[in-house]
Amino acid sequence: MANLRVFPPHNSKANVFTFKGFDTLKLTVSTIVFNSGFNRPGLDVVDLSRFVNVTQIEFGEKCFMNVGGLRLGGLKQLKSVVVGDDCFVKGRSIEKAPRYCFCVKDCPSLSELKTGSDSFSGFTACEIENVDALERVKLGENAFQCASLELKGVGSLEG
Repeated sequence: MANLRVFPPHNSKANVFTFKGFDTLKLTVSTIVFNSGFNRPGLDVVDLSRFVNVTQIEFGEKCFMNVGGLRLGGLKQLKSVVVGDDCFVKGRSIEKAPRYCFCVKDCPSLSELKTGSDSFSGFTACEIENVDALERVKLGENAFQCASLELKGVGSLEG
């Protein structure tokens, strides 16, 4: 019984379960929800900027654990980004990590950004720029523990 592998819980809202499902996702999709545990070997950066009509992006727990970057750029309709616990944790055990970056730029409708505990824990940069509608940012425990945070052109954040 000691060798049992624990899988993250299924995300009932997910619409991306497999690599093929991710690769064939329509560019006009309005909601992208990655099932918990979604990982893609060999992927360095997740760039969702091609989904120009997306309004909501959500990552279940333990998604993209070996990925060193997340880019969300020019998504004019994007309103919400929610990242579960233990996502994008590449580099957290490396003493001198390369530049792992969470980058959100030119998303004027983005009003909510939430990250779970330990997500982006090895990332060295968090850049949030030109997100005029941003009102709520909630970072989980140990999220971005190695990163500097840059906020440029953001709305009035709630305390």
